[in-house]
Amino acid sequence: MRRVYENLELIRKYKGITKKKMAENANISTMTCTRLLSGKTNLSAELLRSFSSTLAVDDIDTFFDDNLTDSVISQD
Repeated sequence: MRRVYENLELIRKYKGITKKKMAENANISTMTCTRLLSGKTNLSAELLRSFSSTLAVDDIDTFFDDNLTDSVISQD
């Protein structure tokens, strides 16, 4: 089972969203965003919702469920 930040990164990369864009939309520094997306810093629910919005993922549960994440990155 992947961790939340791993699923978040998979979707971010699939959608072609930069860490800089993620950081700007969440009003955090790019370095903080990098730490969050690598699992070096804990993600808050508020930031997860912000990232979800940036990635156009309607349900944050997607990041907690590998099957839901896989369904997002396999969409045509």
